[in-house]
Amino acid sequence: MHALIIEDEFLTAPDLKGILQELGFESVDIALCEQDAVEAARQRHPDFITADVRLKQGTGITALSTIQSELGPIAAVYVTATPAALKRIPRALIASKPFTKETIRGAWQSACDGPPI
Repeated sequence: MHALIIEDEFLTAPDLKGILQELGFESVDIALCEQDAVEAARQRHPDFITADVRLKQGTGITALSTIQSELGPIAAVYVTATPAALKRIPRALIASKPFTKETIRGAWQSACDGPPI
């Protein structure tokens, strides 16, 4: 399985990568901005995406929307310190920062069992 992390925080992205690898993802890409996220998804269709809401260049919301409109439904969760920014997306799955391995595991399980966001 392949995961895509859309995250521009220097410490958060490697933590997420390690957790996803522990959960069984064989490969994990990290995209620092909206444009890189879309391109990474096009190149290697991910099975799971984590997306921060606020990025220095773009947003995780727009990146995820673009990816899913091009590639179809993909299990995804927003990993963010600003969950209020997702009020407009009623079905959004959210893992609040700071997160734990169990938080990410639960988000992954919910994303797989529920409808795509």
